[in-house]
Amino acid sequence: MAISIDTFPTEIFNKVLHHVVDGENLRPSILPCMLVNRAWRDVSLAILYGDLVLLGGPPLNQFLACHNRQAVATLTRSFTFYLSQSEPLNPYSYDQILASTSRLVEDVIPLMTSLRSFSLKHQHRLHNLWATKSTISVLLNNLPVSCTSLELEVSLQDESNPTHVCEDLCRLLPRMEHVHIDLEPLCDAMLGTWDANEVFQPISLPAIRSLHIDCVGDARSGKRGCAERHQKAWPLTVGHSMVEALEQVVKLPKTASADFTFLGTSPAGDENMALYWTLLRCHVKKEPRGLKKETWAFPAIWQRGDIQTSAWYIRMRHEAYVARDRTDIIDMAGGRPWRTLNTGTRLPKALAHGKELMPDDGIFDHKDWTKMYPKKQPCVIYNERKAGMSLLHAELQEGYEEKSLLEYTPKGFVRYGGPVWQNTRLYAEDDEPPDG
Repeated sequence: MAISIDTFPTEIFNKVLHHVVDGENLRPSILPCMLVNRAWRDVSLAILYGDLVLLGGPPLNQFLACHNRQAVATLTRSFTFYLSQSEPLNPYSYDQILASTSRLVEDVIPLMTSLRSFSLKHQHRLHNLWATKSTISVLLNNLPVSCTSLELEVSLQDESNPTHVCEDLCRLLPRMEHVHIDLEPLCDAMLGTWDANEVFQPISLPAIRSLHIDCVGDARSGKRGCAERHQKAWPLTVGHSMVEALEQVVKLPKTASADFTFLGTSPAGDENMALYWTLLRCHVKKEPRGLKKETWAFPAIWQRGDIQTSAWYIRMRHEAYVARDRTDIIDMAGGRPWRTLNTGTRLPKALAHGKELMPDDGIFDHKDWTKMYPKKQPCVIYNERKAGMSLLHAELQEGYEEKSLLEYTPKGFVRYGGPVWQNTRLYAEDDEPPDG
């Protein structure tokens, strides 16, 4: 005999509807549920708007045209906006996306009074966009006070615009708990101000739990500094000036003990390819006896890929990885401070703990890669097989120094320079030297 249930328990009902959208972002499946009754509609709206994920282009335009303003105001807890689109760009479509992004920033984000976390990020396998300084400035000033987690990955190209985004960040950071900054250009103005005596005055971060600043970029020597960068910082690299400013922030008594990291870079050698592109993850820590600053140096190198023409190899503390995308190597070197859930939502690592993550696409443990593609290896692997020993390690260093790691040449072996060989391959002293 069937059991009659007069009232379906709310918690079970919620789990059933959440199950509908589990997996590969099946949110369209929830739309028919909104038409059943008010209870179904309320739960469906919470699922659709609670962790909001948008892509630039047509998806953003559709959202702007028909979003539920009340749901945005009361239900949206996290908002992930990918400043990317699936179609190739032309000047007209680019201007349209920039205009739509401005509408989002000016008209919608201020409504999100329940927002806790915001991420502006590129979807690196799609067509990515730069943004204007004025748009990002308005965004930072319009984030609701409830928002305490921020990820900002954006490139600003309008150099003639006098807006200084780092100053906007400086006003925002003191209330933040989790922050990931991947901004270009950037400078130490996000961490403090220079007074009339040309002394840097850092801001305190009383609520902070994690702060990661990425200064790698696409250029060999790292990201560009802001045009407004203070004159006393110019003799230093952007990386060094950022680390010095971060130290002063961490020293302040009102700054919380937290996970402070900075990712810098040192280029590969032009004429000596045994000198590796090196990613530098600097940790600045509060300790009972004072401040501790140490840096992990991770060597990385281009190699032959599988489905693409190239891939990237990185050697870390206890393991090595191969990635199809250079940005994945950079993210891994930085400790992956924010993670992507299977719904596309981006959250700080601490808040993503225990949630189902998006599977890594195009990232391989080197041991697994070798089983699949034994002949597609970086040159260091062949050199180590020949020498019978490890020639390159990730290194832990005191302080922060932008110095590239060098592949070791053991006794009894030689390398050949010049425009052809560039010291990449290792030869035994009694081997026949290469031509050229």
